Amino acid sequence: MPPPSSRRSTRFVTDAVTALRLRQPSQCTKEKFAATGRKADRKLTCHGLAAGRGEAVDPECLADGERDFSERFADAEAESDCFTTGDEAAIEAMVDALVDDVVMDLRSAPSPSSCAKGKLGLVGNKVSGKLNCWANAADDGLPVSPGCLTDKDENLAQGFAGNEEKPDCLTTGDEAAIEAKVDVFVDDVVDALFGSPSGAFLDRRVD
Repeated sequence: MPPPSSRRSTRFVTDAVTALRLRQPSQCTKEKFAATGRKADRKLTCHGLAAGRGEAVDPECLADGERDFSERFADAEAESDCFTTGDEAAIEAMVDALVDDVVMDLRSAPSPSSCAKGKLGLVGNKVSGKLNCWANAADDGLPVSPGCLTDKDENLAQGFAGNEEKPDCLTTGDEAAIEAKVDVFVDDVVDALFGSPSGAFLDRRVD
C-alpha cells in the first residue's frame, strides 16, 4: 500500500483530471502566484539559516522578503488582467501563518540542526514550486499540470527522508503532516487569487 502522502497525491490528481476547466490567461495572476511562492521560500530560507546556526532568525532577512513581495505584488496589479485586486495583505497573512506553523513544527528547539535547516528549505521549495505550477497555468490560460504538482510532492518526500538520516534532527516522521499543511495553503492561495471558492480551473477539495 502506498504511503499516505502518495495516496493523497493520487486522489488529488484523479479529481483534478476529471474537473479541469479553462479560463483566460492572466499575467497579473501569474505574477501574484510567483510572488507568493517566492515570499514563502525566502522566509523559510531565513529560518533555515537560523536553524543551521542555532540562532534567532535575522529580522532583516525576513524584512527583505516582505519588501520583495510587496513590490512584486504591486507590479502584478499594474497589469490589466487581474482576476482579483487589493488582496496583498490577505495573501501576506496566509504566507506568514504557514511559515510560523512550519517553523514551530520543524524547529522545536533552539539548538543547531542541519536537518531542520534542510527540511525548512525543502518546504519553501515545495511551496514556491507548486505555486509556480499554478503561475504557468494562469499565464497560459490552461489547466494546471497534475504532473507538475506531484513532482513537488515527490521532491519533498525524498528530501525529508534524506535529511532524517542526519544525526541532529529535532523532529522526525513529520513529512506527511507538513505536506498536508502546504497543500491546504496552496489550495487556499489558488482560491484567493482566482476569486473563486473552488479555483479557476478545478475543484480541488477532496474529503
